[in-house]
Amino acid sequence: MRTTSRNARGTARWSATLVLAAACVLAPAAVGQSLNDLLAIGREAFEDSTLSSFYERRGYAPAWIAAGRPTAAADSAIAVMGAAVEHGLDPAAFGYSPLADRLAAVDALAPADAARFEVALTEAMLRYARALLRGKVDPRMIHPGWRALPRSRDLAAELALAVEQRSIRSLVPRIAPRTPGYLRLQEALVRLRRLNDRGPWPVLPATVAFEFGAMDPSVAVLRDQLTAFGDLPEATLARGPEALFDSTLRHAVIQFQRRHGLVPDGVVGRATRAALNVPPTARMHQVELNLERLRWMPALWTGRFVVVNIAGCRLAVVEDGQVVLEMQAIVGATDTRTPVFNATITGLVLAPTWYVPASIAENEILPATRADSTYLDRHQMSVLPSGVIRQEPGPSNPLGRIKFSVANPYDIGLHDTPDRRRFASVSCTFSHGCVRLGDPLALAEYVLGDENLWSRERIETTIARWIETPVTIVDPIPIFVIYLTAWVDDAGLLHLREDRYGHDATLGRLLDRL
Repeated sequence: MRTTSRNARGTARWSATLVLAAACVLAPAAVGQSLNDLLAIGREAFEDSTLSSFYERRGYAPAWIAAGRPTAAADSAIAVMGAAVEHGLDPAAFGYSPLADRLAAVDALAPADAARFEVALTEAMLRYARALLRGKVDPRMIHPGWRALPRSRDLAAELALAVEQRSIRSLVPRIAPRTPGYLRLQEALVRLRRLNDRGPWPVLPATVAFEFGAMDPSVAVLRDQLTAFGDLPEATLARGPEALFDSTLRHAVIQFQRRHGLVPDGVVGRATRAALNVPPTARMHQVELNLERLRWMPALWTGRFVVVNIAGCRLAVVEDGQVVLEMQAIVGATDTRTPVFNATITGLVLAPTWYVPASIAENEILPATRADSTYLDRHQMSVLPSGVIRQEPGPSNPLGRIKFSVANPYDIGLHDTPDRRRFASVSCTFSHGCVRLGDPLALAEYVLGDENLWSRERIETTIARWIETPVTIVDPIPIFVIYLTAWVDDAGLLHLREDRYGHDATLGRLLDRL
């Protein structure tokens, strides 16, 4: 790596100053050797402005070493780093093990080793703090459309304050997200870890049909699974033999199915059995991935915003951490995926016109016109001089009654749909990438809530004329289209979804490498 002369001079000055400060508690003759060893550790670490700022704030005095030995502050710092598992992070990723091993040694450190330990622990704590603040993985590595500014804090100042106040443990709650969703998911991770510590996970056999009235010894395994997951309260007793699939067990199965986005029929079929047989260790990993995603969210996550969860097939409006409106959503199929991005809702269009995307025109509309010359007329479509196909507002328009104005690089829309049958399906991946809304009128009423002239009645009356009517809102609303396969609802229930697009697998690989 090429280093500028300015950086080199800064590195040498900073390193020398730190070692001279350390020399106050080390043998004076060792200062030169310590400087050489410090410089050999690697210039990249010293060029980190956050690292330099931390020591500048301390007058270049060591934070973790005194008289050649790690201090109580070092003990606390390494303990805090070891607790990274509570946030779904691997302490080893921050250099925890060698630092903990050095701490466990009872002998005093040589000057060079003391300097190495000092710098390594500071760097490790700053990297851990940075991961808590904005995530370990840059979301743009997976989702190029993610443009949300990450939460921002002066990490050097925060760590320096924690050292000064002799309260290293206070650093984490000041840096990590404190939103209800994040804290609940942390609690779910703790419960899953305890469940995993119990031992091997019981597995349901594939040869037995589990439904109301069934009698089989394997029903006891089902009871154990549902009790462990919390869907069947431990105090609940079977009304008959333990091997009987009774009504209480059926209700527990239905809750489990709802939490996993399965058909809530109370029958343990193939999909439900597969979900029940997923061991806690796999669910722990799933929760850890989603904690990382929540760390990507900016500070205004706590304000007013709209969030679309692709994996959860839901849209929610949130105000100050509370969901004030929620509805089903249909998202892109696996070959026409809805991208993860953030944008702003600036308005809406009542009775919108549809300008057919080129891919849909080429793959669907044009082949239909070749088979039926009346296709365009029957669907109120026309071809513009530019070659774009336009469909007029009306009951059969794919955008339905309302389209929300959401500028984004993917031209992904947020709109109504005349095909309401899809909302009755458990699966939600049917669109070409746009987000179709289960209750667009309710969202329109909310968005126009500050516009006194726009009552629900006026919205519906305007739509009924089928004349395109754009409306700009005074206070634009941030919208986050995200991908959460695990979350905890307001009732404390952990919801889990399949990795529809494979994003969990990609994020997992990146976390393992970084």
